[in-house]
Amino acid sequence: MSARLRTLTSRLRSAVARKPGRTATQLAHALKADPASVSSLLYRWVVSGSLFRTTGVKGPRGGWTYFPVPENEELRRWLSGS
Repeated sequence: MSARLRTLTSRLRSAVARKPGRTATQLAHALKADPASVSSLLYRWVVSGSLFRTTGVKGPRGGWTYFPVPENEELRRWLSGS
């Protein structure tokens, strides 16, 4: 992993944890990062189970909003639908 990607990864994880419920576009704007890179990382984290997404109601375009997976195992199972 390149140093640039490691830095973006670290900053993005902090941004999601600090203020959950933002869209990929909002996160990319806040970090002054490439939206495609941010979306790609978020997608990987959702697939790996370290992040979950829900249909966004924020902003004029909606979209997906991203939240850290809760530490509570029961709540995590309920949110993932399993």
